Amino acid sequence: MTLQQRKVPQSGNVPRFEGGGDAISSLPTDNGQPTNSELQAVNSIFKNSKKGMSSMYADLKEVLLVGFLFVIFSLPVTESLVTKCVPYAGESEYAMIGIKVCAVMALFWVVTHFYLAKAS
Repeated sequence: MTLQQRKVPQSGNVPRFEGGGDAISSLPTDNGQPTNSELQAVNSIFKNSKKGMSSMYADLKEVLLVGFLFVIFSLPVTESLVTKCVPYAGESEYAMIGIKVCAVMALFWVVTHFYLAKAS
């Protein structure tokens, strides 16, 4: 049973429900024009919002970049290269994972801040 089906006796002319809320249809609304300061506040909040496909495409680029970096750093060639550069990484699985994670984060930051920033 929803809140709208369990009406409690009304006090005054505002219908109340067991959940303690008012009916949406009885809440006050403002049909007046927004003031200039209200418009500026809304515009400052939503001025950089991307809409629709452009936002989805920008997010998709980052997801594909992370996937690509994951595949590259999962290859055995990368592991042998890291072992040559940092011999301790060959002895410890955790050191290898830590070095790969740091490398992926650094490359992701470089690509997103320099290459993708110029593209958009």
